[in-house]
Amino acid sequence: MATEDDSAMMPRIARVVVGTQTPSLLSNNVGRGLSPQSQIQLVAMYEYLIGTEAQTGALVPQLATEWSVEPNGQDFRIKLREGIPFHGDNGTVSWRDVERTVMELGAEDSEHAHARFYRPVTIEAVSELEFIWKLPNPLAEQVRRFSEQVGGLEIMSATDYDTDGAPDFETGPTAGTGGYEFLEREQTRGVTFKAVEYDHWRHNPDFPELEIRWMDEESTRLAGLLTDEIHVTQLGADSTEQAANEGMKVETGTLPGARIFGAFQGGYLDIGDSNYEAQGTPCEYVHCDSPFLDPRVRKAMNKAIDKDALNVAFFRSAAQEMIIQAIPETSPAFNPAWREAFDEEYGYDPAAAHTLLEMAGYGQDNPLEINVNMGVVAAYPQARDVKESMAGMWNDIGIKTNLETVDAAVMRPRSRALELTNWVNLTATASFDVQSWRVHHAAISPRGGGFELLEIRDLITDLQGTMDTGRQDELLREIGDIAHPRHVAINLFWVPPQIVLNPEFVESWAWPGNVSGLWSHFDLIRASKVKL
Repeated sequence: MATEDDSAMMPRIARVVVGTQTPSLLSNNVGRGLSPQSQIQLVAMYEYLIGTEAQTGALVPQLATEWSVEPNGQDFRIKLREGIPFHGDNGTVSWRDVERTVMELGAEDSEHAHARFYRPVTIEAVSELEFIWKLPNPLAEQVRRFSEQVGGLEIMSATDYDTDGAPDFETGPTAGTGGYEFLEREQTRGVTFKAVEYDHWRHNPDFPELEIRWMDEESTRLAGLLTDEIHVTQLGADSTEQAANEGMKVETGTLPGARIFGAFQGGYLDIGDSNYEAQGTPCEYVHCDSPFLDPRVRKAMNKAIDKDALNVAFFRSAAQEMIIQAIPETSPAFNPAWREAFDEEYGYDPAAAHTLLEMAGYGQDNPLEINVNMGVVAAYPQARDVKESMAGMWNDIGIKTNLETVDAAVMRPRSRALELTNWVNLTATASFDVQSWRVHHAAISPRGGGFELLEIRDLITDLQGTMDTGRQDELLREIGDIAHPRHVAINLFWVPPQIVLNPEFVESWAWPGNVSGLWSHFDLIRASKVKL
């Protein structure tokens, strides 16, 4: 609530503008039309069962006040907050809204990356404000999936949906409960919201309006920030430094840093799913001719990368060395032996990398040829520059690299259908450890994003079915002990997520830097104010 002093102040501007890259998916259907990485366009108008405390990243009650595992070890009992209104004349939150949201997420035509995990969910009402979230099996990721920290379970109004049907670009999105509500969308420009006209139960936004504007080029975002066209954005290291020198303010997220790593796209286990029918290949992988099946190739490509040079050039030496994909050194699952072996396994040594390629059968007359996906990475604006530099380092050890820019709408179905054999892409995500092994290294749909190591297949399956966090840590260490010397990814950096804001208009943003989609907590953007 506003204090007496605050009531005599007003924001310098009525509309705060956030400049960001265009999401890979555009939709007004937050359920079946989007995924966590593309929900920046609508997330300001929704809330979650479990929130994220902005200063610490801790999971806290939001629309749910309580949650607990049922005696069967797999279902959850959840109690909802009473009297939380949806935007418009669409009632208050009940179990029916959770059920409608789950139905949308798990729809057969859903584009949501987690759709398969919502299809088997059943919502069993206990009362208007209490329900059982029923699962067919234990799911280690479930509590995080309820939460704002991961994103993807934005609760929409069943009343609004039942009245207007599935949202589209003509009707606008289904009502939410956030501090901002939908105002308008310009497809090639962005999305605009307005602050709700009542006292929001959790936070009253400082700004009357919020605009999310598509600006793909970093140079355009920097120029827009410096000329007051936009007020908040994300930039690469050089541009962030330039903006800071021009008086802009840098905010660092409170959650663990985003991971930047390279993904081997081609090493897929020959296991059937909704997009691929198993062929019974002799190598047990989809493409027996993929160069990435040879661990010497994967190790060579790691050792060819001068990570110190990349850190200086693109992160101003602020990035932290990634010892293993997905498991930070602060985790109880981390094995100190991985760090001790890091220089031998991953340290920069182009001569050793060249020798490894020769041992794998590649040379001047038979070069290893790979394709590098030069498409944008929504959570990391400098991805193209980093990928181009890595390609140059691979060229230096005799690898023939083809730089290919392919639209995400074209590449995604190819990837999920496991058609790729020798592609490399860069991934920027802060997804938590349990989720990351499934998303990037398991034969579990949606697939295609990274190398699926046969030796850890069963361990990942066990991990997914374990609700006990101590046992999860044990399994994570077992997985790491196998995966670390087998180079399942190109280990690069942990990077603290940062945004840049203009302090003339935006005083601060208590911003954690969400796990899946970088952006969250829009109602906590605090305005620089002037007296009335």
